[in-house]
Amino acid sequence: MATTQPILIHAFSGPLGGSERILLDLLRRMDRPAVLACPPGQLADCAEGDGVTVVRVKSRPLEARHGTAPAVAAGHMLGHGREIRSLAKDLEPSMVLSWGMRSAIAATSTLKRPQIPIVAEHVDLLPSGPQGDLARRALLKCDRVICLSEAIARDLDPAWQASGRISVVYPGVELPEVAEARRGAVPVALILAAIEPWKDQATALEAAALIPDLKLIVAGAPISSDNQVYLERLETRASLPDLQGRVDFPGSIDGGRALEDATLLVHPAPAEPFGRALIDALAAGRPVVACRSAGPAEIVTPECGRLVAPGDRAAFAQAIEEITSDAALAHAMGEAGRRRVASMFDAATQATKWQRNAFSLAPIGHSEPHTGPSALKSQIAASDHNGPGESLSLVTVIHDSAPDIARLLSSVSRHLPGAEVIVVDSGSTDGGSSVASTWPGGATVLSLDGNAGYGAGCVLGIGEATRPITVLINPDVELVDASLDSLASELIGPLAPDRILSPVLIHPDGTRQDAVHPLPGTPAELLRALVPAPALPGRLSRLAEPHRSETPLRVGWAVGACLVARTATLKRLGPFDPAVHLYGEDLDLCLRAADAGVETWYMTNSRVIHREGHSTRNAFGTEPSELLARRRRAVVGQRLGTGAQWRDDAIQYITHADRILIKSIMRRDTQLERKRIAGLRKARKSR
Repeated sequence: MATTQPILIHAFSGPLGGSERILLDLLRRMDRPAVLACPPGQLADCAEGDGVTVVRVKSRPLEARHGTAPAVAAGHMLGHGREIRSLAKDLEPSMVLSWGMRSAIAATSTLKRPQIPIVAEHVDLLPSGPQGDLARRALLKCDRVICLSEAIARDLDPAWQASGRISVVYPGVELPEVAEARRGAVPVALILAAIEPWKDQATALEAAALIPDLKLIVAGAPISSDNQVYLERLETRASLPDLQGRVDFPGSIDGGRALEDATLLVHPAPAEPFGRALIDALAAGRPVVACRSAGPAEIVTPECGRLVAPGDRAAFAQAIEEITSDAALAHAMGEAGRRRVASMFDAATQATKWQRNAFSLAPIGHSEPHTGPSALKSQIAASDHNGPGESLSLVTVIHDSAPDIARLLSSVSRHLPGAEVIVVDSGSTDGGSSVASTWPGGATVLSLDGNAGYGAGCVLGIGEATRPITVLINPDVELVDASLDSLASELIGPLAPDRILSPVLIHPDGTRQDAVHPLPGTPAELLRALVPAPALPGRLSRLAEPHRSETPLRVGWAVGACLVARTATLKRLGPFDPAVHLYGEDLDLCLRAADAGVETWYMTNSRVIHREGHSTRNAFGTEPSELLARRRRAVVGQRLGTGAQWRDDAIQYITHADRILIKSIMRRDTQLERKRIAGLRKARKSR
């Protein structure tokens, strides 16, 4: 069976620099399912906009990136590593890709080897001193290192070509339509780079001061607040009489449009690892003037630009003047630059080469880490399917969930294209029904009369299901792979047990959701109330909080965000009481299923991301604690009896009181727990 496991890609930094743009380009062309774990920011937003599954891990101070505080930096990298270790445990990726040396340090310090291959994309020259030594050791621990340039590879290991584990793959770009430079009264030199001292924009300003008829555009922004001072120094220098009125600082701009207005690109960084902006300029037909060192020396030839000594303002000025004063030369260099990009830096060619290097460690057909008979049975059964999702009907109910349903359907297209999708609109006013009806995958869209509720919507949707297995799935869920198909395999066949299955639910920050529970009012629930699960030994910890388990196990009930069962079973069970508008349906379903001999199981070999209750938060403005407590009490009392209801009430009080105590000691906000206690009291009084 072809693998359903995703590639886990992680990046330490969230801003959108040159290396992050390279990552986005690769993600757009990647032929494997991928999950990107990175801090909130432009990288995460752009990747998600491209349809990539994104987990937003904790943002960490950029001193951990620049190395100004080694002890603090090490702590942040280890913290990032723990996040990746947790995600790797839940996602079971076929490979981990560490984007950048800091990510490589984090991964090799925390991931268990050799179960998960680690490939590092090395995008920088190593810093000097102990930090550089640490990064080198971490990178050389990886199963494979892909470098952006030969300069980076030589810096990592002078004998890199003989190592067998280090390769160089240049980034690629697409050739845009040729746009002749818009020639105004004066030529325009453009810098496209982050505002950082090592980019050495200062040399370009000094060179421009030697060319009276030149306009200089210094595009880019400081990556960290530390570099704001450097920007102010540049602005002060530009205000002096020899440059006044000839230098603009527009901040982060669209590089493509800026190149249309530029005569040439200037890149004065003396130690540029590669220089994505340089190939962008050559692709746009613009000559380049850069330093004769590191990455630019591998990009720029005399036919398409000029290379000069780092920091030599007179040499920069001479090269700029040579090109800007000769339109024919500039045009010829522009044409040569485009030919060089087509031959050396073509986007499709380089993406294919990169994937061939990276994914040779995780080929199609790579077997899952699970080696038990259950996993083997899943593989055999899945091999009988005609395609991912062919045996599945996905039923979801929307209410003002347009952004969520768009994300869910996009993930279905990527991972379960063969699934039947049924969307029930329960009184939406935001166009969610239109999103579903125009989905290219072809969803069946049904409508309830007004906002009739989740239970009624599921009953209507399951009535239309035609596949043997149904997935009840919230619109705020996103698939990360095709692992729901493996759950279908657990239920197909005359000897397969009749069960309700719950995959691992992952929060948007990459942590596991507490989505499976013991029966209400039981000793396991009391244990959880009295002692925090992390303080308990392994078996007791999993008894109190089953979501901590690493292997499939039977549970009392599961949150209804994503439940998988035989379609016939769900139809027989209801599955929900249409009279119940919201909350408690999942608990009621699992308890009724148990009475009918259908067990609920937590399946750790399948996972989805759950973004949790956007439409309900919009409706209530906050958590409806009293309604939640009232619905839970009603279900427990009806299905388990008044004794269980009384015990469950007591355990809920103890749980929230303990959390208030612990949070108070830690000086954390206890408002949520106090609201829940108040809601439970009101629910008991209103019985």
